Amino acid sequence: MLSIKALIVSFLSLCLSVTVFAQNDPSEPVIVNVGGYSFPPFVVIPESPEEDVRGMSVDLMQTLNDHQNKFHFVFSATTPKGRFRNFNDGRFDVLFFESKVWGWKDYPVDESKPFLSGGEVYIAKKKEGRDQRYFDSLKDKRLMAILGYHYGFADFNSDEIYLRENFNIYLTSSHRNSIRALFSGNGIADVAVVTQSYLKQFLVENPKYKSKLLVSERLDQVYNHTVLVRKDHALKVSDVNRYLDELSEQGRLQAIWSKYGIEQP
Repeated sequence: MLSIKALIVSFLSLCLSVTVFAQNDPSEPVIVNVGGYSFPPFVVIPESPEEDVRGMSVDLMQTLNDHQNKFHFVFSATTPKGRFRNFNDGRFDVLFFESKVWGWKDYPVDESKPFLSGGEVYIAKKKEGRDQRYFDSLKDKRLMAILGYHYGFADFNSDEIYLRENFNIYLTSSHRNSIRALFSGNGIADVAVVTQSYLKQFLVENPKYKSKLLVSERLDQVYNHTVLVRKDHALKVSDVNRYLDELSEQGRLQAIWSKYGIEQP
């Protein structure tokens, strides 16, 4: 007959075995925390806490979760400026619609192949005699840009001190604020930088601005969106590339783009 001590040891061993089995159960999907910051229409962070985060990243996460059962993608909110710190803290391991040139070159991340292209344009209030030549030089303009974003005109340096020392710039938290500043009448900004995708959506929702905005023909930058994945994570870039290819072949990526008015070859 087993002693009380032997029974306790046997019970603890059984519990440990069950725990290890549960942790390695192949039927349980691996949780993948996907970082996202306000970057409409890719991520739209609502002002009200009662509202859900929405946007293309959320739609892509849901589509990936429906497509396969090896991984389960979960959204983790961050900020443009704080995303590097949050990555180091382990809050998330993956970023959608990102680019390695946006400050990630020295971080332990692998990059998927590009799956969507886009760009950013300059906009200004339309005035008599103002044409595309207005955007030839930015040094003499008051600029509106997003805190933590990387811009071509600044050689992708997002440091606030650098930007303020080299440009007459005001940093805000949203594209909507940037557009409002152009029409505020208080002289905050002459030129704002916005993504083409956001501007297109904004003009659909606010058609009265179509005749009021001068939009640059030249781009601040052209970018190719990729997925960044933490090195040594269970999710590999090869997995991401395969899933994206499969979703593209099924027309499910194009359905997401079309929902936000984005045309992609």
